[in-house]
Amino acid sequence: MYKRADGTDLEALEIMANAACKRYVGIKEGAMLYSLGLHLFSDLAKDAGAKRRIGSRILVNVEVLDKYIEDMFAE
Repeated sequence: MYKRADGTDLEALEIMANAACKRYVGIKEGAMLYSLGLHLFSDLAKDAGAKRRIGSRILVNVEVLDKYIEDMFAE
């Protein structure tokens, strides 16, 4: 596995780049994209009302999550 000088591996960068273009991401992708742990990201998505269950898979609407985060820190 190729690692950059800052310690980030190429696979992680690829996932983040692809996730940035999507409206919905999985929990693992979203956690990497937002630089959060899996549980914290999942809880944040739940609080935002951004989680959607499709069969056994959970997807997170990043547009809803971004708005929630912005509103949370708005002054």
